[in-house]
Amino acid sequence: MEFQRQTKRGKEAESKAQRKAEEAEAFAEAAERHAQAQAAGRKKKKVMKRDGDEDEEVERSKLEDEARKATLDAEPPVPPPFMHNLDRAQIALESGNPYEAAAVPLRLAAIRIEGAKNLRPSFLSGLCRPYLDGTLKPDNPLHRLLYSHRLHHTLPGQPTSIPAILALTNSLGQDLTSFDLFSDIAAQLAPAASPSSSSSSSAEDVDVVLRCQEKGRFFLKTSTEVGNGEGNGVVQGRLRNVLGGAESLEGSASIGTKTRKSFALALVSPLFASPDHSVSLSAFAQDRDLTSYASCVEGLRGVRAALSVNAGTLGLHELAYEVQHRHVGRLLPTASMSMRRLAGHTVKSAVSHTVTSDTRDDPFMATEGRLLRLYQEYAGLGGDASHYKVEGEGQVSRAFGRGWAASLSARGGALTTLNGLAPRFSDRFQLGGPVSLRMFRYNGLGPRDGADSLGGDAFWAVGASLLAPIPTRPHWPLKIHTFLNAGQLAQVHGREKGTAWRELGQPSSSFGLGLLYMQSGLRVELNAGLPLTARKGDGHRKGIQLGIGISFL
Repeated sequence: MEFQRQTKRGKEAESKAQRKAEEAEAFAEAAERHAQAQAAGRKKKKVMKRDGDEDEEVERSKLEDEARKATLDAEPPVPPPFMHNLDRAQIALESGNPYEAAAVPLRLAAIRIEGAKNLRPSFLSGLCRPYLDGTLKPDNPLHRLLYSHRLHHTLPGQPTSIPAILALTNSLGQDLTSFDLFSDIAAQLAPAASPSSSSSSSAEDVDVVLRCQEKGRFFLKTSTEVGNGEGNGVVQGRLRNVLGGAESLEGSASIGTKTRKSFALALVSPLFASPDHSVSLSAFAQDRDLTSYASCVEGLRGVRAALSVNAGTLGLHELAYEVQHRHVGRLLPTASMSMRRLAGHTVKSAVSHTVTSDTRDDPFMATEGRLLRLYQEYAGLGGDASHYKVEGEGQVSRAFGRGWAASLSARGGALTTLNGLAPRFSDRFQLGGPVSLRMFRYNGLGPRDGADSLGGDAFWAVGASLLAPIPTRPHWPLKIHTFLNAGQLAQVHGREKGTAWRELGQPSSSFGLGLLYMQSGLRVELNAGLPLTARKGDGHRKGIQLGIGISFL
């Protein structure tokens, strides 16, 4: 019985444990279902909230789009950035389109010169006048004479282009450079500082700006000069811009082998603020040793006033008045009787006119171009010299490739007295020497009395020259040249005309070959040659002859 009771209690305990396990399992399942239900609720709430936010964002975006559209409809569009036409032209030039740059419209507004603090404003205004003043006309002869090519540039306010404005800038820069006042001139184009009120014109208005750096006002130098058969030691001083109008005061003193001593002082001022025209006042004194051909020393003292005008294609004209006191004296003991009669004091008061037209590429060793020069002098406005004197010079040069060039030159002159007296020694012509008629002695042609060359009142000379480069060295300043010269000098006054003209028609001539060297405007010739013909009494020489000078036949 006891065993049955224990068995029964065991089964009840087992049954009770099984029921608890089932209840725990059911509770776990219920808890899991509850957790899943809560998670699903939270997810649903999140989805509903996100959908609401999206709807609200869409609505807000629509409102903003409508407001932005209303603003754009109410305000004008923003214009593009402003660009001056000068910038457009420069961009076209930099990109290699010069024709496109030239098509960009521009207008000259003003000219600004900066850094010229010592020049008078009135002078600068006069300098710029031909580029700015519309009342000056190219077809007016007086205006054309005063301002020449400067009148052909486009005036302010007129449509133009960048090439035309650059040409104006270059012309004005050359004008400033010619006054020798500035060490550096920098040119620039800039949008106008005071443009037109019109918006379309303001994009076209341009200022020409020249920035100048002035030279020192005082200049002093010493030098040695060799030329025309003599050598000199020179001290030269210059004061620039004396009165604020580009005037220059220049003085020089020298001693030399033939010009024993010399002094000169000159004041030069431009006219109408133009480098083409000037007026000058000068005083001078010199003593020249002429004993190498005339057994005397000549002293000159004088003053001179000159007006210089550049007439363009009509040449450079100079009108001058000069008063000279001349003294031919200090004769050598061997001086001839003719030379003694010509010695003494004379005074010349004369007016002269010189016209020069020069298109040569190099005035010292021309290979292209031509030269025409005519000098006329009338003496008799006082003093004891009374004459009319004329002298001319011409040269034509042509190059024909590989450094070869040929030139033809001619000179001539005549003097006639107006008081019936013989010409004064100081007014006569002289001819001969390495710079005028090669292979003849210096001033060795014409009438003579013993060792003295007396000079003449008529002469002529012609020359032909052929220049060739040094083989394999065409760039050297050393050239080979051959020459043929001919000329004659005679005294016509007081002689039978037929005899005098026959003497002029008997040329002395020479031929030779030599070397020609150019250095800093000085021409040096070393020639070997011989006279071909010579009139009796003319001083000629054979062999080697050295010539140093500036102007050669």
